[in-house]
Amino acid sequence: MTSNMRTASAKELLQGINALLNANALYAILIQMGLAEDVEYSSSTGSGEIKSYTRLTEAGLLYGRNKESGFSASTTMVFYESAFLSLYIAACQEASGHASSLMPAPRTDDVIKNSPGAELGETPTPASPTKKRNRSQQISDPAALFLGWSYRIERHHWGTLGVTMRTFVKNKKPYTAWAVDTPPAYGFEQGYIFYSTDGTRYLQIASVNSEDFEVHTGLGGDDRRGYKISEAELVKWLELGSSPPENRRLYKGEGKAGAMSWLVVSPDQD
Repeated sequence: MTSNMRTASAKELLQGINALLNANALYAILIQMGLAEDVEYSSSTGSGEIKSYTRLTEAGLLYGRNKESGFSASTTMVFYESAFLSLYIAACQEASGHASSLMPAPRTDDVIKNSPGAELGETPTPASPTKKRNRSQQISDPAALFLGWSYRIERHHWGTLGVTMRTFVKNKKPYTAWAVDTPPAYGFEQGYIFYSTDGTRYLQIASVNSEDFEVHTGLGGDDRRGYKISEAELVKWLELGSSPPENRRLYKGEGKAGAMSWLVVSPDQD
């Protein structure tokens, strides 16, 4: 990031988009995502009182900077206006995933009660999606599908990678279980962020269209790099950790992600 990019407080930027989160809620989610951290320091008054503040981590510096107060050891987080919407989307995704992880799997009687035609004695069926589904394969442990992947696939990412709860029927009795399509039906959206298993890199989906994705990657700071890749190449990147070839590179201003396209490095910065 460059120092001349416009910044503002989280409160101001959240108000500007009529966000459902307040600043404190956003900070809590950023800490959960590893983009921010609480830091303790001794009061400058010499009283020995221990105070604390929240600052952006190295990964969080992608979205803003820690502004020095000039009065104490603490800093204040300010965020880049051009990148804040992507940050907010990622935070909402994280919160939604956490909420989903708290919900138990639907019981069989709930499936029967809430399924179309159940009151008529018909066999319940899952709601029809916008895409035609391929054959669904039942799986017992979704997390096992992503063991060994180069990027962390958290529970709230399972649906993105095609893993969802489905209704099956055995001996004319319906039950629910985790399942994945063959081939998987992916659901990547703009703003999604994935972190490498060793915590050294991130992948962010900066733009999505019908043919390809604009994906940004980096370590945090000023090394953000852009690529134009297909959905299959994105999945391969998440699994194997191998970057796309250089002929897929996008440099500053070349992408379709609006202001975010101007955050990637230019050729002379490589």
